[in-house]
Amino acid sequence: KFTDRVLILNNLLNHPRSRGTLKLRSADPADPPLIDLRLLSDPADMERAIAVTRKTLELASDSEFARKHIVRFVDPLTARVAGC
Repeated sequence: KFTDRVLILNNLLNHPRSRGTLKLRSADPADPPLIDLRLLSDPADMERAIAVTRKTLELASDSEFARKHIVRFVDPLTARVAGC
C-alpha cells in the first residue's frame, strides 16, 4: 500500500528552439501522420535542459526545501519500478 506523500519535480522548456516535423504518410486520411519531434536537437535546448536538471537535482537533494519536504529522493535514472 502506497502511503507516502509524493512530490514530482518536472522540467520543461517553455520556448524550445528545436523544431520537429509533421508530414502526411499518404493521401489516405486514415493513415497516421509521420511525426519527428526532434526534441533537444538544437544545442541551446540541450544546454538549458542540462542546466535546469542540475538545478532541480540540487533543489531535491541539498536545500532547506529538501530537508522540509522530501523524505526519500528517487533518482529517475537509476530507479527501478515494479512492472516497468
